[in-house]
Amino acid sequence: MSLQVKPNVGHSEGASGITSIIKAILSLEHKTIPPNIHFQTPNPNIPFAEANLHVPLEPTPWPDRRPQRISVNSFGIGGSNAHAILESASTILKKPIPVSIDRRNDPQLLVVSAHTADTLRKRIDQITKYNNNNPDRVYDLSHTLGNRRDHLPHRAFAVLHPSNPALEDAAFTTSNTASPNVIFVFTGQGAQWPEMGKSLLSNFPKFNEDVKRMDEALQQLPDGPSWLLHGQSEKPLNFES
Repeated sequence: MSLQVKPNVGHSEGASGITSIIKAILSLEHKTIPPNIHFQTPNPNIPFAEANLHVPLEPTPWPDRRPQRISVNSFGIGGSNAHAILESASTILKKPIPVSIDRRNDPQLLVVSAHTADTLRKRIDQITKYNNNNPDRVYDLSHTLGNRRDHLPHRAFAVLHPSNPALEDAAFTTSNTASPNVIFVFTGQGAQWPEMGKSLLSNFPKFNEDVKRMDEALQQLPDGPSWLLHGQSEKPLNFES
């Protein structure tokens, strides 16, 4: 089954992915496959029957005995591509989770993070003392720590139960999460300018090393190029058409 959001909103460029996710979530919530508008003549080069493909033209109830799962494929304007898989919780859960009216009576998750292990220990001590001096504010404390603070590399968490509002340092579980590596993505659709990568070669040794590795891979191809990626930045610019 194919769900298209482009006929509804046109080219939304940077917002195309989130628009598709919103449509997919609504489809899962209502257990209904929405129709595609403006679809009239199928592409004759697409084997709809052989591949069991169908473009819905009317709101269609979700098929019985099929997982309520949607894949969202979004092509960025710069040539990159992102893919997300969404699945309804009802596919996994046999019974709906009872919703607590007052979340203040639920167990609360306290998350703490810091730049260093020593600072993290100090933050845990501060949070422990504050909670034990203000046990009636644990709900607000949980919300603030989880939603109003940056999540730094050195992290710890504790689950505080209403039946035992006191908190000890030992209740926290610590971990050290390494910072993610930066990845450079270059498009293939003409969004370039002269010498756009030259400063990267000069200022980022890792980038320079990766370009040399790509050159080695290209040179090993039977029909590899006679030029080197690394050498292109050394050539004088020629703006003649």
